[in-house]
Amino acid sequence: MIFSSRISLVINGPLVKHDGLPVGGYILEERQIKFWIEPLVGGGNFELDNGIFGRGIDGEIYMVHYESRQNLPEMEWAFQNGPILVESGNNLHFNSNMNSKYTRSGIGYKLDGTIVIIVTLTPMNLWDFACKHFM
Repeated sequence: MIFSSRISLVINGPLVKHDGLPVGGYILEERQIKFWIEPLVGGGNFELDNGIFGRGIDGEIYMVHYESRQNLPEMEWAFQNGPILVESGNNLHFNSNMNSKYTRSGIGYKLDGTIVIIVTLTPMNLWDFACKHFM
């Protein structure tokens, strides 16, 4: 399924550790359970630009770059995960020579505000995931 430039922003889906907590920052029931991980410090996918996705106490859904986190209202729930895969129809940070192949998940939104969630059934690198499913 290809969404073309109708997709505005996509982030890699939440990675969860064995204890059930997300790898990145996490807010649940308006409480910061885990603090946001700063890009370039966090290692792995967090070394790249990453995003925060969640629902504000105003009932609105938000997806922002890490650098814009201070613009978020008080959040009911939110998770941080990296990297941002697609923005304004462009595949970010990646190239087709990536060797890291895993089953993938991603969450994004279309320009009309529709939320899109995709989970792969077969392993693929982030380049293929972004190009085949979100561009």
